[in-house]
Amino acid sequence: MICNQCGIEMGDASYCPNCGSTAPAQPQGGNNKVAIIAVAAVAVVAIIAIVALVIPNLGGGKSNAKKLLETYTDAIVEEDAELYLSIYPECYIDYLEDEIVDWYGYDDAEEYAEEHIGDYLEELEDGYGRDLKFSFKIVECEKVDEDDLEDYEEEMEELFGDSDKIDAAYEVEFEYTIEGDDDDDEDDGEMVIVKIDGEWYIHTLDLEFL
Repeated sequence: MICNQCGIEMGDASYCPNCGSTAPAQPQGGNNKVAIIAVAAVAVVAIIAIVALVIPNLGGGKSNAKKLLETYTDAIVEEDAELYLSIYPECYIDYLEDEIVDWYGYDDAEEYAEEHIGDYLEELEDGYGRDLKFSFKIVECEKVDEDDLEDYEEEMEELFGDSDKIDAAYEVEFEYTIEGDDDDDEDDGEMVIVKIDGEWYIHTLDLEFL
């Protein structure tokens, strides 16, 4: 430490050994460091809070889209009609029951789905072989503005003659890979997923394996 009066080195002494002046006050570095750390901690908490708000809006759409795609392909590979129907909104099931089932002479929508996915699986195995495996990568997932949700409800009504109330929707672009014992392939597709009564469903799906 340097004396403020005579400028000599006085070490840690309380008084200068040369002129007797009181030692200069110590800078409050420790308090400054504590303040800086506190401010930094608050900033980190604020960033985490912002990220927590943003990520669910982005990641939620991606994870739900991927889950629906995987459920769709699982239903085909396992020939599970109930699982297949679970990824479509109620108005689609009603449409099957009212239009397709009666017209083609099926007992119910599940019987129709069983035959539909059975034929589809047979075509896939003809092209790729058995032991089919699928993988998906979501490339883009854009949340639909609330103002545009009505357009999807109108589209659903045009397709199925009725529409469920859509609470949210995402437009999704994805890449997929299909592998079988005999062949494999890579391609991309598009889909729209909708949230109805707290559950996510496939609204439209453009995915060609063949």
